[in-house]
Amino acid sequence: AYARGRPPDIVALLDETLGRFCLNAEQETVLRRVAAWLQPPTAAAGSAPPVLLVHGVFGAGKSHLLVAVLWFLQRALRGATRHGRPVRVLLAAMTNVAVDNVLSGLIATAEEAEEVGVLRVGSLKRIAPAVLPHSTHGKLTSEDEAATKRELQRELQTCGPAERDALVQAIAQIDSG
Repeated sequence: AYARGRPPDIVALLDETLGRFCLNAEQETVLRRVAAWLQPPTAAAGSAPPVLLVHGVFGAGKSHLLVAVLWFLQRALRGATRHGRPVRVLLAAMTNVAVDNVLSGLIATAEEAEEVGVLRVGSLKRIAPAVLPHSTHGKLTSEDEAATKRELQRELQTCGPAERDALVQAIAQIDSG
């Protein structure tokens, strides 16, 4: 069910996603299979199983594909509910780096005023600086915020220039409440 009226036009959204992300033929096939999950099954086609295995060597484009799939799902499921609760998507990976690579891609594709709609869970030291503002660490009690701020300030003393801006932004977000 959709809390905000009609569901989105999946075919139009699929076309928009394919236009936004440069996917190869195999990646496009995966995205089309994901889109099929959200369309009513036809008698001829049956229903696609809601499980896909995507594998490939380092640099094959798995993270890029996941960014495209998650971008598509964010828009396709916006306003969707199940048992009265919003539908959410969980991204899990074997490494923190893999999760952060995908989330960084989603953050980078967001429009300027658009809410990214991600929440990163994990150890503060294991989260990429660019993803920190989208972590649970930005949504803590005042005591936890103070401890997190102290930890970020310690990290700021030893970080490189590439991490500095993200750490300063995370500290400023804590300060702004």
